[in-house]
Amino acid sequence: GVGPSAAGLVAGAVATLLAERPRLRCRVVEGTARSLSGELVAGRLDLMVAVRLTDQIDPLLAERPLGAVDYAVLAGQRHPLAAAPPEALAGLAQAEWLFGADLGDVRDAVDASFRAAGLPPPRSRVETASLGLLLALLDRGRHLTILPAPMAEAHIRAGRLARIHIPGAEWRRPLILATRRRGASHPAAQDCIARIAG
Repeated sequence: GVGPSAAGLVAGAVATLLAERPRLRCRVVEGTARSLSGELVAGRLDLMVAVRLTDQIDPLLAERPLGAVDYAVLAGQRHPLAAAPPEALAGLAQAEWLFGADLGDVRDAVDASFRAAGLPPPRSRVETASLGLLLALLDRGRHLTILPAPMAEAHIRAGRLARIHIPGAEWRRPLILATRRRGASHPAAQDCIARIAG
């Protein structure tokens, strides 16, 4: 299983394995750590590479840290703040927001940042697990969102999104590779783990 922020990392390992093993077939599903961990524990997945969204660690899983993923404030290019970002968090207080459906502790950290600045936490009238819908709404130029920076990079380069850089408006979560503590993985999965964690 792969979280959207880890797709590039996993793609490299899968591509290498496919080149080395012409008869290998892989099944890779996408989701958040929360949605993938149950599949991993149940034995329907051999491994998971995702952003851990909470500080709670499943005792049935073994985790290896792979780094960290930054979350950032983003706007569609038509949003007024894309061209003229504010200098402080207060400039985001009155904005309309969209949030992903499973931000976990990131959402708590966002709220804490606003409270620390003496501001009410941002509220979203739309919460979605659909990246397509979120991007389409951002294209309309009325909303801001928070996404993992790796998910947004291609859209920023393409001119679709703008990152709003403001002190206090960036958050970080660990990127992990997780396996079951018990139960053998397929040898190809073990090779994949070695390439990702290597």
